[in-house]
Amino acid sequence: MSYDLETSGLPGAILQGETIDLGQSFDPLWALAQTEQASRILRMEYKGAFTTDWYLLEKDCYLAVNRGGGNPKAQATHLEYDACDWCIFRVRLQGDLVESFTDYDRHSGNADCSFLNFGRGLKYSMNVSGQAQLASLSLTFKTEWLLNLLGSQTCEALSPLLAAGEAQKAASHVVAIDVNAAIYRVARELLDLPTEDPFCVLLAQAKAKELLFVALQALASGNQSPDLRFREQEITQLNAVKQRLESEYASALTLEELSRWAGLNRRKLTEGFKALYGATVNEYLLLQRMSQAGSLLRQGMPVAQVAERVGYLDRGSFSKVFKRHFGVTPKEY
Repeated sequence: MSYDLETSGLPGAILQGETIDLGQSFDPLWALAQTEQASRILRMEYKGAFTTDWYLLEKDCYLAVNRGGGNPKAQATHLEYDACDWCIFRVRLQGDLVESFTDYDRHSGNADCSFLNFGRGLKYSMNVSGQAQLASLSLTFKTEWLLNLLGSQTCEALSPLLAAGEAQKAASHVVAIDVNAAIYRVARELLDLPTEDPFCVLLAQAKAKELLFVALQALASGNQSPDLRFREQEITQLNAVKQRLESEYASALTLEELSRWAGLNRRKLTEGFKALYGATVNEYLLLQRMSQAGSLLRQGMPVAQVAERVGYLDRGSFSKVFKRHFGVTPKEY
């Protein structure tokens, strides 16, 4: 369903560069969605910069997924917020953000996540670079919504977040937490939501609450989770290893070599890679080889030549691995 972006609240305010009042922006959008005059998924495009998909999950709970950037000619996007009793949980996997508060500026880069509790009100603005690649998301919700969802017995566990809303200094309204493997995994799944699927909102609801669950776990435990935690540089290094496996799958890459090349110790490489990408380094390398082998065989390339092309010294070893992977021999394939 179509509606007027200029008068419908949040999108219109962003497009016009106005201060966004979260309550006055989200309520009209939710009302339009309830009467099917607007979709539960709204896409906004910032020309030359990035796109934001807004998911209207529930009354007083909304998800924004941001992708794009990488345009050297794009100017920074400036946004201003005016809110009371709202919280935002933000995960930034890629991209640069400068947040401005009453008494300080905060720069956030890759692998950054935090809660921002506006409390009784907070003058806030941010500048998002359009020149750097952007992959981030934010879950915006009312404090009351969270308390109703979890019950009053969770107030003690939520005390760091609730106290942030009462803080006198603007800097204390932000509660940073480590990006651990669980947060990274769920964030990646949210960034890859199938927006064309008719059940996408249902999946977004489930994944958003899962993200909130792992974030609140980390918050309540004081970031002392046994789960792996990653610094920005480590995620960059692990992603470089993944890209190398995708491009050099025919090479005899070893864990020792990859560890030295990426500047990671072996434990961080093996456990971190598995946590972020759902497969061990060797499993991912095998997947790249078999995927390429299947493609070459479909093109009619001889088996022996395919084996050599994807990194096997003899046809027999290649055939055994191929059958174990695909369930048929290369000839049968």
